[in-house]
Amino acid sequence: MSLGRYKTAKQILDQVGTEVGLGTTADPFSSTNNVWRRLVALLTSAGQRLSAEYDFPGLIAEAVLTKAAGVWTLPTGWSDAGSDVLDLPADFDHMIPQTHWDRTNSFTVGGPLSPQMWQLRQAGTVGTIWAEFRMDSNQVRFLPVPLADRVLSLEYASRAWVRSAAVGLGNGNTLGAAAGGWDTPEAVGDWVILPPLVIEAALKLEWKKSTGQNTAQAQKDFDDLVSVYQAKTPRAILSLDGCGVPRPTNVPDTGYGS
Repeated sequence: MSLGRYKTAKQILDQVGTEVGLGTTADPFSSTNNVWRRLVALLTSAGQRLSAEYDFPGLIAEAVLTKAAGVWTLPTGWSDAGSDVLDLPADFDHMIPQTHWDRTNSFTVGGPLSPQMWQLRQAGTVGTIWAEFRMDSNQVRFLPVPLADRVLSLEYASRAWVRSAAVGLGNGNTLGAAAGGWDTPEAVGDWVILPPLVIEAALKLEWKKSTGQNTAQAQKDFDDLVSVYQAKTPRAILSLDGCGVPRPTNVPDTGYGS
C-alpha cells in the first residue's frame, strides 16, 4: 500500500459508502442506482463548498504577471484583454489578501480598489505612479494606463480541486483548468485535491443532511477536522517581546510590557 497524499473519487465514495451502510459499487459515476447517483452529486457539492469556504494550502496558486516592452507574459489560463486588463483563469476563486506585490519596485500593488475609488481615479486629473488594481467582470484592471513594464505577483485560491484521471495526479501541486484541473469529479480515477479526511467528513455530513438523519456528530467531526487543518496552515508567530528573532517564548523574560 502506498502512502498517498490524496485519494481518488472512487476511494472516497467507497470509504463513505461503507461507513454509511451503502457498501461499494464498481463505478458510482455510471451507476443507475439513485442512491449512488445522489452520493456522487453530494461529493461534487461538498468539494465545491469546501474549496469556496476554506483556503486549503493545496489549493493556493501563485501567479507572476510580467510586462516587458509593453507585452504581458502570463501564466497558463490568464489572457491579455488589452489596455492593461487581464482575464482571470477559469479556476480563479479569490485573491489571497495582501499577496499582491510589485516585485520590480519592491512595493505593494494598491487595491483592490472599490468601485467608488475606481471611478474617482477615472475622473481625476492626476494619476498614480504606483500600480493599482480593481477586480470585476472576471478580470483584473490595472492603473495607471499604460502601466509601465514591471513584474507583478499574487496568490489566489483555486477552484480546481479535482485532477482528471486522464491527466493524472502528477506532483499534486499543479492547479488550474489548463493543467487538467476541474471542480467536478467525473470518473472513478479522478484525484480529489483536498485533505481526504476532510472531504470524507464533509461528504458524510452532506449524506446525513440529505437523508434526514441526525447530523450532530457528523457536524462535530467535520468542524473538528477543518479546525485541525486550518491550525496547521503556516502563519507568522506573533511576538510580544519586541524581538524579531524567533525564540522559545514570545513574552519578555521579566514579564509582559517590559
